[in-house]
Amino acid sequence: MWRIIKRYCQENKIELLITFCIFSNLYPYNIPTFVYYIGLALLAYRMNRCKVHFESRNSIYILFLAVIWLSSIVNMAIDVRLILFTAILVMCGPFVTSLRWHLFKKKLFRNFTVGFAATVIVSLIAKAQGVNNQIIRYGGSMEEYGGVDEFSGYAKFPMWNSAAAAMSIILFAYLLFKNKGKGGKYMYLLLFMLLASIYVCQLSASRSAFGMAAISSGLLFYWLSFNVKSIAKYVAIFGVIGVLLFPFYKDSATRMMQKQEAQESTGVTSRDLLWNKRVVEFSSSPVFGVGYAVNGVGLGRKIGRDESGGSWIAILAQTGVIGFVVALILWLRTFTSVKNVKYDSEYVLIYAIFCFFTVHTVLEGYMFQGGWYMCVICWTCVGLLNESQMYKKKLLMLKCQGRESQL
Repeated sequence: MWRIIKRYCQENKIELLITFCIFSNLYPYNIPTFVYYIGLALLAYRMNRCKVHFESRNSIYILFLAVIWLSSIVNMAIDVRLILFTAILVMCGPFVTSLRWHLFKKKLFRNFTVGFAATVIVSLIAKAQGVNNQIIRYGGSMEEYGGVDEFSGYAKFPMWNSAAAAMSIILFAYLLFKNKGKGGKYMYLLLFMLLASIYVCQLSASRSAFGMAAISSGLLFYWLSFNVKSIAKYVAIFGVIGVLLFPFYKDSATRMMQKQEAQESTGVTSRDLLWNKRVVEFSSSPVFGVGYAVNGVGLGRKIGRDESGGSWIAILAQTGVIGFVVALILWLRTFTSVKNVKYDSEYVLIYAIFCFFTVHTVLEGYMFQGGWYMCVICWTCVGLLNESQMYKKKLLMLKCQGRESQL
């Protein structure tokens, strides 16, 4: 086992370093903020060495950036955050790329999934040590103010932690289905990590992340299970595990149930106030929006970090109808038949994660926030899926020749 880990680290030095830097964004209280930007700089350096070129078939991404910049110029809201997001979209998207760059991003994304697993382990350690930065950040229990004590562990925000745990659920569901039929300690380790990921996601109390992780895992189960007998077998196994562990998971899901009860009693969701703000912003400038990273209108207008309440409503408010329509088109173009990516099961995993993002970005704003690590992962996922279809013939040829890892 240790020999395998050592060899993996040797073969993925730069990818693991970039992953560490990008995921350091989760822990601003423990790791300096600049480490995240070192990761982006390393990503740009690797991109420069892969002889990338512009792909005209994906020129809609240029149009998307043009609309964002126009909106910011019209509203006199040019900010370094806009430059950061532009850089992320160029590096991760499918419009400035090459086969070599695609293969590097694919390898990097594999290491991002290792980062999700590591985040779950760090969260378990934090839980064992009684560390919850959510409570520390507010200086006391949120229950004193009628809120719910969500778990963030060493992470700054519970929603950052829950998104990573949700991705880990999808990853280990994929590994279990992919390696079905194999026995031994490896399968027990995968099962343990899947159950641990579910536990951390429930503790973080994000109903949307947990629900979409379950749906995406179900899609993987359907796509990777080739017959009814196999499906019935896994349903039975997970049914038994679910019954046995129900008391334990019911306790860990207490915070999720408390949030649901609070919503039902008040009739107000956690995003109603945020969405109302975005509607006001959109109403003030429906064509061009209020500008990238701008929140508020009139005297209350400011540029900077703010919880948007969702990526798509943020795009609508900040870039107007034009930006929203362009973003929707480029996103919808990423959808394809699973048959088109099934030639490599790794792309099936990436497609399941894309399905997760499709719904989760409605509720979380990372798709349009370059300062959040999930922005990099989201657009890398979109870029890889588009490129997997664009380079399909070449990738199949390399796979047959066993040369995929040599480029």
